[in-house]
Parts: sequence; C-alpha cells; structure tokens
Amino acid sequence: MNGSSRRLSPPNDNLAHQQMLHQEINNLLPSSPYTKTPQQRKSSSQSTPSLSTLSPSTQNSTYPSTPRLRSMTPTMSMSSVQSTAPTSVAPMPVANLVMNRQADSEKSLYNMCKTMRDRFHDIEQVRPFLEDSEMSSIVPITHLPPSIPLDPVTQLWSLFRLGAPLCILFNMLQPRTPLTVDPHAAANRASIDVRTCKRSVYDFVQGCKAELGYSDDELFTISNLFSENTGDLIKVMRTVSMVVETLEARHLLPPKTAPITAPATRDARYNVVQELLQTERKYVQDLEILHDYQNRLLEAEILNPDTIHLMFLNVSALVDFQRRVLVGIEHVCSLPVEEQRFGALFLNMEAGFHIYEPYALNQKASSDLAVQEAPKLTALAHIIEPTYELQAFLIKPIQRICKYPLLLRELVKVSSSDHPYASELLDGLEAIKRVTNSVNETQRRVENVAIIQDLCERIDSWKSYNLEDFGDLLYMDHLTIAKESGEYEYLVYLFEAIILCCKETRDKKGKTMSLPSKKPQKTVLSLKGRIYIANVTNMISSTENGYSLTLTYKGDGYGSMTMRFRHEEQLRQWDATIKQLHDWYNQDSYESHFSPLVESPISSRNSQQSSHLSEDLDRLTLGNRSLSGPVPKLGPRQHSTTSINGMHGANGMNHSSVSIASSNGGGMSRARSASTPGFDDGSMRPSNIKVRVQYFQDVFTLIVPAKVTYDQLIERVERKVRLCGKVVPAPLRIKYQDEDGDMVTIHSDEDIAMALEQKNLEQLNIWVA
Repeated sequence: MNGSSRRLSPPNDNLAHQQMLHQEINNLLPSSPYTKTPQQRKSSSQSTPSLSTLSPSTQNSTYPSTPRLRSMTPTMSMSSVQSTAPTSVAPMPVANLVMNRQADSEKSLYNMCKTMRDRFHDIEQVRPFLEDSEMSSIVPITHLPPSIPLDPVTQLWSLFRLGAPLCILFNMLQPRTPLTVDPHAAANRASIDVRTCKRSVYDFVQGCKAELGYSDDELFTISNLFSENTGDLIKVMRTVSMVVETLEARHLLPPKTAPITAPATRDARYNVVQELLQTERKYVQDLEILHDYQNRLLEAEILNPDTIHLMFLNVSALVDFQRRVLVGIEHVCSLPVEEQRFGALFLNMEAGFHIYEPYALNQKASSDLAVQEAPKLTALAHIIEPTYELQAFLIKPIQRICKYPLLLRELVKVSSSDHPYASELLDGLEAIKRVTNSVNETQRRVENVAIIQDLCERIDSWKSYNLEDFGDLLYMDHLTIAKESGEYEYLVYLFEAIILCCKETRDKKGKTMSLPSKKPQKTVLSLKGRIYIANVTNMISSTENGYSLTLTYKGDGYGSMTMRFRHEEQLRQWDATIKQLHDWYNQDSYESHFSPLVESPISSRNSQQSSHLSEDLDRLTLGNRSLSGPVPKLGPRQHSTTSINGMHGANGMNHSSVSIASSNGGGMSRARSASTPGFDDGSMRPSNIKVRVQYFQDVFTLIVPAKVTYDQLIERVERKVRLCGKVVPAPLRIKYQDEDGDMVTIHSDEDIAMALEQKNLEQLNIWVA
C-alpha cells in the first residue's frame, strides 16, 4: 500500500461468452437458496437498499415539488456507483478504494431514525404516538434493559407498524381521497388489532401509489414492515422519507426544532468510547458494501449462484445483526456517562454473536474461492477491487469479532471503579471473550482438519497405531525435545489421547532424472516417539532458562521428556491443556481411554462453546473442494457430512427432510501394547443413529445416540440449521413417513421409537415443516 497506486484489470469484454459458460456450468450444479430467475434477481437487488442510499429527511436543502427516489442523495449506493462506472477501469489510487472511505455517521440507521423521530415530535398529529412509548411492552431490537429509554429505531419501527401515523402523514398532503384514521388511535394504540394496523398500512401504500405516483420499487410491502430484518426497515424508511420530503417541499410541516446536544467531557474514557463507535460504523458500512456487492454479482450473473453463496455464506445475516449492535452502541453513547451500560449491551447480544461461527467455519474456503474467481470478478472492479480489496473485506468479520475484547478491556481500564455499572462492564467483557473463544475454536478446528490431512499424507509409517484412536487434535507446533540422548527438533502433535513426535526427513525413494518441479516437495514425517496422556505421571513447567515443560511417563518402564517453547503463552497453553487431560484420565470414574459414556474435558469444553461444530467439520463440502478427512473424537463418536450445495427433497416435496439410519461404532482397529493400557476392542459399544437432515435445498448429516429423545433430536436439527446460517422455523415440527406412506407428526419419544421400529428400516425420511 504505502500511498502507491494500484492498476485494476479492465472488465471482461466477452460478457456474452461468460454468460453462456455460466449457463452450462449452472445446469450441471444442484440448485441452491440463491438460485433465482433473472426477474427475481432484479427485484431482489432493487428491493434491498443500503443505508447509504437514504438521506436524512431533515437536511437543510431545497426540495423539489415532487421528490422521487432518484432525487435523494446517495453517497455510496452500489447502483449509483455502477451506473456511473466507465467502460474501462482506470488506475485507482489506493486512498480511493472503497474500504478506505470514512463512514458517514448521518447514514447510520440509528441517526436516520433519530432525525425522523425528532421531526415527528414537531408534528402535532403524530407526536401523541411517540409519547409514553417507553412505558409500553415493546422489546428493543438491542435487548437493552427496560431502565434504558427506547432507542429511536425501535420507536419508529413500532410507530410505523401502527399504520395510523402513516395515514396521518399521507392526509397532511391534502390528497383527493383522504385515508380513514381512528381519532383515538394514539390513546388506544396498545389494544389496536393487528389486522386493523395492516389495513392502514395497505391504505397508505396504495395512496402513495395513486396520489404520488410512486412505483413498486419505491414502496414497501406489509411483509417488509412486519418482518424482523433491518434491511426491510430501511425500505420502509426510504418511502416515508420521500413522503416527508414532499411535505417539506410543499411547506406543509411546522418549522424544525433545533436539537439540543449536551457538551461531552473529552477524557480518556470518551476517546475509547469514540473509537468503539467510529470503528463500528465503519465496520457496518463495509458489511453493507460487501452485501451489495454480493447482490450485484447475482444480478450480473458473473458467477454461478452456488459459488456466490459459498463465497459470502451468511453475510446478509451478519449485516442485520451488526446493524442492531451499532444501534445499541450509538444509543448507549447518547446517554450520560453515568447511565451508559455497554456491559449490558454485550451481555444481552452474546447469543446473537454466535452467528459468526458458521462464517468462521467458511472463511478460509471463502477467501480461497475469491482468489480462484478473481479474473471473472474484474467486471465489477469499479465496486470492489478483486485481487486485494475483496480479500480484505472477507476477513473483516473475523478481525472485528477479535477486536471487541480489546476495546472493552480498554474501556474497563479508563472507567472509574465507582461507576454505577462497573461490574456489569466486566461481565460484558467476559461475555464477548466467550464469543471470541468460540469463534477461535471454530477456526482452530477447521485448520486442524488440514493439519491432520497433511499428517496422513506425509507420515511414512504409523507403526501399527490408528489415527482414529487419538481423539481430537488440540495443538501442533515445531518444538525442541530434550531427552537423555540429546535435543531434537520435532513436529509435536497434541491429541486428546496421545502426544506424537515426528521428524521431518527427505524422501530418498522417489529420486528420478526428471526436471525439478517448481512446486516445493513436502518432506516425509517419521514417527519418532509417542506418549499416551493416560501414562503421564508428572508434569513440571519452568520459565528459568527459557520456557519448558517436562513430562514423566510410564510404559515399558519410566521415562521423561522436556518440551521447549518459544514464549510463555505457548507454554501456558500446552501445560494447562495436558494437565486438564491428565486429570480427566486419572479420575476415579475413568475406565477406558475411549469410553463412549465419558467426554474428555476438552470435548466437554468444546461442546459448551460450539458443540454443533464437531459433526460438521468431518467433511465440509465447499464448492468443488472439500475439507474431508477425519476429525477424530474420543470413543465411538462417528462423523457426519455437511453439504452446503442444495439438493431437492425426497419425492419432489418442497419440505425439509431428515433421514435416519442405524450406525455401529465397531470396525475400528486398536493397537494394544504394554504402554497402551485400557484400550477397549469396541465390541461392547452401543449403536448410534445416523441422521441425514435435508432442510429445503440443503443436506446435512448428524450422529445421535441410539436412544435419542425427541427434545435431543429437535435441538440437534436446530443447531445444524442455525450453523448454516438458515432461519430456524418456530415452532420446529417434524414428520416421518410410515409403512403405509402416510405422514405422521412426531410429538414425543414414543413417536421416535415407533418410527425406528418399522420393518426393514434402512433409512427413515423425516420432513421438517
């Protein structure tokens, strides 16, 4: 970077040829949730505006007599950027890249709603609908405590849903046919029937179309207003802003009241709060740009819809969630210092942050896919530069989630210890640290899949050991190992059940006279030593003369090994993990290394943070590539297959389905020796149930206990659906097809038992309603 310029590749001139190739590839791929007709794509892209396409309705400007959507003042709309793009891409200075543009505070959803709410306070007919709104039972979109006044976004969203205020605004235009408004609507707003509200909304929309000539693209639907997505609220805001601008242009509104802003004390705490606020605005703006870019790719049909889905996964859900987080941060910042409750905000939003787990699961594959498809993406290089800028956009969610603990930690440092909510802020810090740890755990498990694959490809001999016996891979690093015979450089793998020491050696078997390959050849790994965790008898960590951990172990005798680490943090991680595993293996209830009834402490911790990830990492299908290979577990826990590519339901039914098949845990070889006591032979293991979940066009696989209960099955299906960024139906209902072909709803454990007792059952299809 450093102020240099970057020349962007020109767009592909042979677009027709690309479209033909795209159609051929698309015919070979299964459909996905993003597969739409050209008309649907056009409608979708036009009906999903970004915040930057809206301008505050109270700008001091001269309004035209009949404002239209195109007369509004966009600053970063994808449509405006694309429409003005030159036919050939000129060199673009790095400073002018989209990602380097500053966020505009006036374009945030919070400030737009605050500006419009303040304007409504000046309108006598609308003001009663805003009074005492804090006393209502409305749940804020940020889930802040009831003691905090409602944020303007929640206030306006609730006001619009009443319908009557919209009709009042329309009648102020003095239309030929005024709309009917209940004069007592404001006083009775808590008891108004939803159907009455929707009828008023419908009248408003039809009135705008008839009296003002607004097109369907400039209007919203009743579903938009009553949905829970902030993107739909933006559509409503766009239409209402146009009506308010028309009222302003016709001088039909009272004068504006100048807002009163209390001066802020600019101390260290103020600076940290401002950094949290400004960086959050910038982050949300970048997510909106990325989401708009995704829509442009779909509209232009540059890539296959399945490829686009894999590249962006649940970005749309991230945008919606982060808008809510930004609303919460901006609202808390607007309060006096002694009333600011950032801790409560992050505590209440903790569950929502788990939406980052599926994104983290897919992030590396997404970046690789973006690099692979970069030549095709040059057609939209005037929006996002594909060779560098797109990579930076795709990594931003992971970077942001890791920055929250740092910001809150700084806020704790600069906040007074006698602040009314000091302890709550500490709880909020712990909450976001749990979220970050969960996301890090997700990425670690994805990386471990590749590490295990690399180990399997490079190991020259397992010496009768079985990788499936080792449990989950926890850590891997280059370490110096000190033994009685000397010091050695090894690749050390820490699994749940064993520590492996491997030495990198040159493969001398495959020498040929062929020309050397440009691709570096991988070295071969030779297994030089192993220590089973159950055989460790003592551990001593030391920070004198470096950072070391000495393990004493038993086997064919007693021995010791010292591992030398590069820094204290690395020593602390390995020491704490090995101690935790050692304590579990030596507890009184321990009977076998691989007991199916007992989880290791690491497995238990993972299940608490992201338990639904264990079965999804065994084989993650990503486009034409897959992260396949074992992610070994303790005991006979089997692995499942997650396919992101969509597939149609059985019998052509437009339902989600789950198929269940019995799966035994046998057949896994065990290596017994004097140093490996307690290994079972797998003959006494109970059977598991393999569950194949088909949710609309997505197909997943689960492994559940043979005696799975109804609640357990429902919970596992919900986890799987949520992991893949889908909306979980509420309530979730499942059905199975009996021997007569009838659909039977499952309500209890007995229903599941009857479903599994069918004759000659090899696979059971269950539909999710």
